[in-house]
Amino acid sequence: MILPRSTTRKILFLFLLLSNFVSATNPNLKNIGFENGFTGWIGKTWIYYTSNGGVKTTPTIVTLPYDPSIVLMSDQTAYDLYTNSQLKTIPSGYKYSARLGSYKNGSPNGRDQSLEYTLNVNPSNELLTIKFAVVLEMPKPTQSTHTEEQMPRFIISILDKNGNEIPNFCNKFDENTLTLDNMQQVTLPTTQQIVRWRDWKAISANLKEKEGQDVTIKFTTMDCTPGGHFGYAYIVVDSQPLYITTKFCGNNEDATLTAPDGFKSYTWKHNGSIIGSNYECKVPNAKEGEIYSCIFTTEAGCNDSLSTTIKRIQPIADFKFTTTGCTNQTNTVKFTNNSIADALHPSDASASLSYQWNFGDGKTSAAADTTYTFSTSGMQKVNLKVTSYPSTCTASKDTMIEVFYPPLIGIKGDTTYCPNQVTNLKGYGADHYKWIQIDGSQTGLQDSLLVGSPGGKVGLIGYSKNDACYTTKYLNISEEPIWNLDVCGDPFFCTGDSTTLVASGEGISYLWNSQNLHSPAITISKQGTYEVVATNKRGCQLSWSDNVKEIPLPSTSFSVDPTVINTKHNQVVCSITPENDDMTYEWDMGDKTTEKGVLFTHYYSGNSGIGKYDIMLTAINNVYGCRSKASQSIIMEPFIPNVFTPNGDSMNDYFMPNYDLEVFDRQGILVYKGNKDSEGWDGKYKGIKADPDTYFYILHYIDYTNTQRTAKGFVMLVR
Repeated sequence: MILPRSTTRKILFLFLLLSNFVSATNPNLKNIGFENGFTGWIGKTWIYYTSNGGVKTTPTIVTLPYDPSIVLMSDQTAYDLYTNSQLKTIPSGYKYSARLGSYKNGSPNGRDQSLEYTLNVNPSNELLTIKFAVVLEMPKPTQSTHTEEQMPRFIISILDKNGNEIPNFCNKFDENTLTLDNMQQVTLPTTQQIVRWRDWKAISANLKEKEGQDVTIKFTTMDCTPGGHFGYAYIVVDSQPLYITTKFCGNNEDATLTAPDGFKSYTWKHNGSIIGSNYECKVPNAKEGEIYSCIFTTEAGCNDSLSTTIKRIQPIADFKFTTTGCTNQTNTVKFTNNSIADALHPSDASASLSYQWNFGDGKTSAAADTTYTFSTSGMQKVNLKVTSYPSTCTASKDTMIEVFYPPLIGIKGDTTYCPNQVTNLKGYGADHYKWIQIDGSQTGLQDSLLVGSPGGKVGLIGYSKNDACYTTKYLNISEEPIWNLDVCGDPFFCTGDSTTLVASGEGISYLWNSQNLHSPAITISKQGTYEVVATNKRGCQLSWSDNVKEIPLPSTSFSVDPTVINTKHNQVVCSITPENDDMTYEWDMGDKTTEKGVLFTHYYSGNSGIGKYDIMLTAINNVYGCRSKASQSIIMEPFIPNVFTPNGDSMNDYFMPNYDLEVFDRQGILVYKGNKDSEGWDGKYKGIKADPDTYFYILHYIDYTNTQRTAKGFVMLVR
């Protein structure tokens, strides 16, 4: 049926404008059908416009959700483009909405469409809440003016089972671009289109008088009748019971009263006094039998009221279960509900229950009785939560349920034990256990078993809780194979030094008892007995110990004779008394030469020069490598002869070459003066051979301390 523009549409709606929607809390509230596409909804489209001779077609049922003029919206973050992205396409608290109407200009013009849903009114849905937002295009200033009847529009209708509008409603909703209240207007910058729109609004309808009957909700959007301007709306629909929820549960002292959501104002009364103005009212120290009432008012000023009597409610969650046994090789369990809606008033049938089963793996069920197949075996935690209505009091029960297929029985513990020790085996995956010991005998009920030498085959029998199912698992237990512990390093050290012992092998940890070091290495500088305990990955232990000795350093007490020599008498005798036959003595004589042995004579060459020579002895213990050092010094002085023979035989022809030297005759006459670069006195005076005689000298030299020394004496010249 094509809706004439002049039809007055009165709707049984209790109107309320909500600036911010709150998501529904009552479990009976549903976005009717939109969660599953458009299940249960019927969409129709037709064309009606009056310009250019006009066109009117018959409404045709379309396939949902594939028609472009009836679209399911699922992006909760999206905004409408024709409102400059100011209007959310889905209101807060919802997952879906329906967009009904021409979303933009196009061909054909004058498009109209409707979306309708039929429900049977019952106590769970007799309060209907519709939320909607409207977007309608206006003619541009340069275009001809439209009347209200010609403008794009949005209509809400409620029809009885025969398709007739239900009369005697509190208000109507049939709005167009000119009559739309609380509208906002934008001009699109690219097309200069003028769009009027209104943000989300909620209206409620009391359907209690139609309880038990079918009622159809119908939404209609229309383009302008001249055919050039579009109109569309976004819609969500909820339903809820029409009663006051009285939550006075168990041992609570306070009650919470909750009126139906979606009204402009609320007035709570008790004994003639106003006690609240929100849709929810708290009653402290509530008493059974007291009566409370609430008057709720729509935006249009229509009033309705409900009353409730305080009654304490105590639901009990309870269930039984049966498994299918072991032979069926399945984990299917049948659950039978035994819950009570109100244990305090068992004869009162006004309370009803909703059910929420949680099977511990993310899967749930809302049925009273249910059958569930678990995907894994073992102990499963099952929870049943029941909610008693209309009070919304809750109760829950947790039960551990054992399912046995496929069997999860197993044995934890090491299959190998350390020598002279035992391994601890523990069963898992069943309710209780017995063990088959190595000798074939069975233990009593126990979940663990200690096994040691000589090892062998043991078995574990795992039982279900009621002993209906069992299975057996075997293991071979053996002793830990021999493994190695090696320690490297010298078991001795020289005085003043240390030795490092390093443990290695198949151990994963090492403990040196002397210093409590958890390290494979230890550095020792004190003699004594040292022990290391190695532990392998299985926990087995091996130990090693040894006595670490301190070796004294060898003696270096030696003698040198003489300690003062000169450039002619230049030999020394060095000696030391050896401690034993396993000693080596190495001598550094200070003149870039070395010696070995316990007794020797060393000659310093004439080229060694005057000065001090440090003799360094190194004594080495050939067995342990310990060594010590000691040093002594000798002094070499110049050798000044008392006779020289300058006769040209190349022997003793010059007196004291390379020295600062002055020679005088008996009369004190200086007959020679030389320096460190001179060849010495050749026995001549002014080129003439001096007479054989006794001459006196003064000689200067630098000693080993870098001190200038002077030697005086006489020398005989012999020819």
